[in-house]
Amino acid sequence: PRKGRGGAPVNENERALKPLFTRLVEIGPMSAALATDDILLLAQSRAPADREQLMLSLVDLCARADAGGGQIDPSVHALMNSVFLSLVSEAERDIRRALAERLASAAWAPKGLINVLALDEIEIARPVIAQSPVLEDDDLMRLFAMAAIEHQIEVASRHAIGAALVVVGGLLGFVTP
Repeated sequence: PRKGRGGAPVNENERALKPLFTRLVEIGPMSAALATDDILLLAQSRAPADREQLMLSLVDLCARADAGGGQIDPSVHALMNSVFLSLVSEAERDIRRALAERLASAAWAPKGLINVLALDEIEIARPVIAQSPVLEDDDLMRLFAMAAIEHQIEVASRHAIGAALVVVGGLLGFVTP
């Protein structure tokens, strides 16, 4: 494997983070986020606390880029999705819950990550199912088909659901058409 700072092996997260940072810096400011070098060091660590700080720092960085009015192009979105999915697949329950709470209302959040969080345990999935603007009717239909009853109830409780969801929810007894 390739060696990074101090002779430590460079993992896939670090390889993916460098181009992501470059593109996000072009889009918006990073002043309040951790320095790029600090984030790359976190990417090398396997400690749960470092993984949590890495994910939350990436959320902050992406939120700043979004708030700066910059458009995140599809290639950056795909890269963000890949990095977040890699991190969340290894994350402990508390980290996934914190991530779900931070991303619940983020319109920029990667769709793949939001769908993974929506299918997680209900305590993790609840804020995403209730609030995420990224979830579309087809995603919510998939939750009705694949997820536990608690998830289905959360979908039926969303403020705005499409007509197809009202019909499916009505058939399941959750929504009165």
